[in-house]
Amino acid sequence: MNHDYVFLLERAGFRQLQEEVARVTGLAVITTDTHGRPLLGKCNVSPFCALVNSTWEGKMACETFRRTLVSTVLSAGECRQVCHAGLISLGAPVGDQAVLIAGGVATGPLAEWQLARLAEEVHCSREELAERARQVPVWPGARLAEVGALVRTLASFAAGSLDSYRMFIHVLRLSDLIATEHREDVIISRVVRETACILDASVCLLRVYDEEKKVLVARGIYGIGEAVREAIREIPVDDTVAGAVFKAGRPVALPDIRTAGGKMLLPQLVPAVKSALIAPLRAGVRVLGTLSVYAAAPRVWDEATISSLAAIAAKMALALENARLYSALKDNYLSAVQALAAALEAKDVYTRGHSVRVARLARACARVLGLGTEEQEQVYLAALLHDIGKIGVADSILLKPGPLSADEWQEIRNHPVVGSRILEPASFPAAVVAAVRYHHEDYGGGGYPDGLVGEEIPFLARVIRVADAYDAMTSARPYRPALTRGEALAELQQGVGRQFDPRVVAAFLRISGEEIKDTGGEGGRGGTLITLLTEVLSTLGNFRDESRI
Repeated sequence: MNHDYVFLLERAGFRQLQEEVARVTGLAVITTDTHGRPLLGKCNVSPFCALVNSTWEGKMACETFRRTLVSTVLSAGECRQVCHAGLISLGAPVGDQAVLIAGGVATGPLAEWQLARLAEEVHCSREELAERARQVPVWPGARLAEVGALVRTLASFAAGSLDSYRMFIHVLRLSDLIATEHREDVIISRVVRETACILDASVCLLRVYDEEKKVLVARGIYGIGEAVREAIREIPVDDTVAGAVFKAGRPVALPDIRTAGGKMLLPQLVPAVKSALIAPLRAGVRVLGTLSVYAAAPRVWDEATISSLAAIAAKMALALENARLYSALKDNYLSAVQALAAALEAKDVYTRGHSVRVARLARACARVLGLGTEEQEQVYLAALLHDIGKIGVADSILLKPGPLSADEWQEIRNHPVVGSRILEPASFPAAVVAAVRYHHEDYGGGGYPDGLVGEEIPFLARVIRVADAYDAMTSARPYRPALTRGEALAELQQGVGRQFDPRVVAAFLRISGEEIKDTGGEGGRGGTLITLLTEVLSTLGNFRDESRI
């Protein structure tokens, strides 16, 4: 049984319709699937039928008859048959997934020989069967014909209402998706695919107006092969149907696409397309483009379908506007983050180039560990920005040549939390934000800010912990000279299991000396202010490109 379809029937009020048909006609009513299996409970079952169905043999006989009746209804469009018990049933299709059956009457009293045979077949009391048979309504042929027409009308009406309701539910679900997704290309891809499915169309196109070129550009394409896609990528606004919809801001339905003459490019390239429905992408008073669906046969687009496409197009237009605003806000925020990172490097001469060196070392370590390209880029970006929270630390503390007081040390220890809070509003990947927050946690516990232990610490943070420590040890400070590469690696090994993840240190030791030197990771400068900005911008650009795939 299709439980989703049963749920749809219930939500659309089909059970109440079935009960109302039973009340108005006085017949027993049941709705079945295309195999004759009941979808909803039976209504108004007569005492006679209840007795016949009380035995296994009677139940099996009824199910066999129902399957035969449903098969005939689906092939002929309607049916009137006499069941094994001598009662008449009327059937009519409800769309292509269900059949409405009404019955339980006879055209005359059941004969004694019929009752005797039936009692023997279904193994029930002949006397009780005869008593209940006297309660079976007897209808003339004219009344049966009249009620049969009513059943067909109700089934047809129910099918149309059910299709409209089903479409409405799908549109609501798609609207929820559009409202919760910020990535523009993801929204477009899902919308063209889902819209074609909801509206039973073979092709769907979403076009957005390009203000510079003054053309409609296909941003979303579903149901069209690669060979044709490039040819329909851009179309003019003037003298095209889509352009007319864009300018007028109103839907246009074309039951037969030939009526458009030469004003539609797609049918010229895809002859299988026979009809079209186009709606504007309207966001308030602005029209951003068009959303079109195409069918493979001439089709009269009903009001429910036109309204559904218009609703999807309106939601899509609003989502495109929101995505553009979101992107602009994110770009502005990223610019601010980049400025903060640059300001931090500029004010701390002793750590200048540190972030770029740590990022390169962390990425090299991630590669040796066998992490994927995405994780390598994430650890690289997190390392570039791992000290961004120090922008909130006073210069008197950050640049202090002597020992720090307890309060000063606490302010320094808070910089990972500040850094993660700076990055969160820019929608950096969660793994990047977590790596920035936890890059000072110790593998054996006792680190900061949260005192995590072992596997509780995000893996990328453990990678940065090792790279950060190595670069700090190989960089000169006012209070100590730089360690050599060998001395720093020995210190890392000393800290295995206590400060550092053993697996990460083992991988770090496998980075060649030449590669470490190339990163600037032996106390060299490794990166200037311009280098840092370039690295951050380049990495963020990679993330933006990946999000649009």
